[in-house]
Amino acid sequence: MSGVHNLCKLDYPIYCCSPFESKSVMVGGGGGALGPKTGVRNAVELLELDQRRNEVIANPTMSLGLGKACAWNMDTHRSRQLVAFGRDGECRVYHIKRTPLKAGNQNKNGLTQRKNVPKDSKEARHVEGLIGGVDNFYAQEQAILQTDTKNFQKGVKFSPNGQRIACAGSDGTISVWDLASQQAPIWKWKNVENDEIQCIDWSPDSKWLCSAFRDGTAFLHDAQNGKLCTELHTLFLISQGTDAYRFRSVKFIPGSNPNEFGIVSAHEPRRMTKPPTPCLVAGWKVKPKDDMYRLAEPVVVRELAQKVSSMTVSDDGKLIGLGCSDGSVDVFSSCGMELVLRKENVHDATITACCFLPSEKERTPAMFTVSYDNTVRLVPVIRDASYPISLIIYIVFFIICCILYCL
Repeated sequence: MSGVHNLCKLDYPIYCCSPFESKSVMVGGGGGALGPKTGVRNAVELLELDQRRNEVIANPTMSLGLGKACAWNMDTHRSRQLVAFGRDGECRVYHIKRTPLKAGNQNKNGLTQRKNVPKDSKEARHVEGLIGGVDNFYAQEQAILQTDTKNFQKGVKFSPNGQRIACAGSDGTISVWDLASQQAPIWKWKNVENDEIQCIDWSPDSKWLCSAFRDGTAFLHDAQNGKLCTELHTLFLISQGTDAYRFRSVKFIPGSNPNEFGIVSAHEPRRMTKPPTPCLVAGWKVKPKDDMYRLAEPVVVRELAQKVSSMTVSDDGKLIGLGCSDGSVDVFSSCGMELVLRKENVHDATITACCFLPSEKERTPAMFTVSYDNTVRLVPVIRDASYPISLIIYIVFFIICCILYCL
């Protein structure tokens, strides 16, 4: 696991993560309804990176207790300082704000500790609300949205401007809400097969939503009214000439401007075979056909060594990160879908979620990963410097020919 930073190990399994500030990440998880009985708390926490010589660690700087339900999915909006997460069939939205530090009450790290919060007590571990952290963070509840009629919210995504939020439920419903008026969703769309949604994403130009369902289907929707515009699974079938694969995840890839973007999708075989059929990742070209429709086309398809359990795209659109069921990580370049990095044994269990650190010009790209094993890790994205065997053989052959020619 060389080059991977073991940021921290929390006291609960982690199911979701999302970048918040330049050097921080929000994580969420817990023990669910049995948490209070088993002693495994449910929480959403803000982790801040701290570099100590050559090692990077993460310190929890805010903890939000969730009572008897855990956070299964989340998204953040950095400029508006918002975090949204699924808690059972609800979407909870909070505003996370830094306030000026109080003089004379700082610890050695310059952070002011809460004095009235017995975070380590048995009772405090399962209280709903702000239960720990530092005094210069303030969490204010912005909205509680009922987004699922069955069990769980399965996905959540802020619009690019942060004024709207799209939620996906286990009952097969997509709903879009205006955070300024929360009485009812702007629109709802329900899958006629009543199948649960795997993921949802919002296009950089705010005009489109993409969704993937448990039955392997995937769609493009008009973000203004929910109208179904494109069946991505049908286009993929036509392109590949086989129905052997189903969609596992789908996301938009930002381009040089909001009107230029692509799509990336992860696929898994519909049936188990011997030998195993490889999983796939596909890069799509998206082009407008008219004002209400976009034609999408898979242009690059790569085989994967392992089954994809989570997928993320960097905010600059240059990198695509894949977390795998065996705890390994793959990172691809969005240009040509070339493999940039592969790291095995990043976690001891399935990677439940991953996200990139916000991109900065003079900083090495890096990806957060979380897992059932309670750990949070940071993987620097440094291109593998190894050369393919074919190139090495060619170079050796060329050198031998030169030597023989000189003789």
